[in-house]
Amino acid sequence: ALEKMNSYSSAIPYHDRSLEVDPSFDYALYAKGVCRSMTGSLEEGFDLVVQSLEMNPDYDEAWLAKSRIAARMGRYDEAVVAIDAGIAVNPEFDEGWTHRGDLMLAVGRREEAQVCYETALSSLEVVRGDTVGGMAAIIRRGELQARLGRFEEALMNFESIALTGKMEFMCVPHLLEVKLFLGKHEMSEALRDSIERSTDPRARVAYAEFLMEVGQTDRVEAALKGVTDIECNGRCTPLIARAKASRGDVAGALTILNSSEVDKDGHGFWVLKGEI
Repeated sequence: ALEKMNSYSSAIPYHDRSLEVDPSFDYALYAKGVCRSMTGSLEEGFDLVVQSLEMNPDYDEAWLAKSRIAARMGRYDEAVVAIDAGIAVNPEFDEGWTHRGDLMLAVGRREEAQVCYETALSSLEVVRGDTVGGMAAIIRRGELQARLGRFEEALMNFESIALTGKMEFMCVPHLLEVKLFLGKHEMSEALRDSIERSTDPRARVAYAEFLMEVGQTDRVEAALKGVTDIECNGRCTPLIARAKASRGDVAGALTILNSSEVDKDGHGFWVLKGEI
C-alpha cells in the first residue's frame, strides 16, 4: 500500500476516489485521516478518523489511529480514552496495548506501562516464524521485550529474523540498537553477511551507523554501496564523509560532501563541514 511506503500524500487521491463512489466507506475515511495526520494536518486527520468510527465503532485500528493523533496533539486523556475503546473491541490487540504502554510512559505512569507491555507480549507468545505475519510478530515481540528491559531475549528474536534476510527494514535497526546498548559490537559472519546482502536502504544505513559507533569506519562505504541520499533522507553522504574524516582523509570527506546532492544551504551541511 502507498501508505506503507510513506507516500501518504500520494495515497490521499485514491481514498478521495473511494469516497466519491461511496461517501459512507468507513475504511477510506479512516485511511485518509491517517494520511492527513501524517502530512501535518492533525485536526483534519483526527476528524476524519472520528467520522469513520461513527460509521464503524468496532474497528480497533481506527481507535488506535484516533489515540495516536490525539497524543501527537498533546491530548493524552483523550488518547487514553480512545485506545481503551479499541482494546475493549479487541482485548488481544497487541498494538493497542503497546500504544497504551507508550502513553503511560509519556505521563510518568511506569508501572501501568509495564503491565500494558506485558499484556501485549502475552498475545504474541505463540507465533510461527515461517510466515510474514509470524516474522512480524517475532519482531514485535522483540520490541516489547526491549521496552521491558529484557534485552537479551529481544536480541535473540531480532537475530532470528535478521538471519533469514527478510523484513530487514523492520528488524535490522532494532537489532543493532540493542547490540549497541548491550555493548555487543561483534557479530557472527552469518549475521554480518545477511545484513550486508540486504537491499533495503534503511537496513543498510542502520548498519553503517552501527559501524561508525563501534569504530569500524573502514567498512562504512561498502555498507552504503548503491544507497542514495534520496532513499535515506540525506543520511548516506554525511556518514561516508564522517567515515573518511575519521580515518584522516579530510580531503576525501570534503570532496564527497561538496559533490553530493545534500542541501548545501542547510544548517546541517555547514555544521558537518565544520566538524570535518
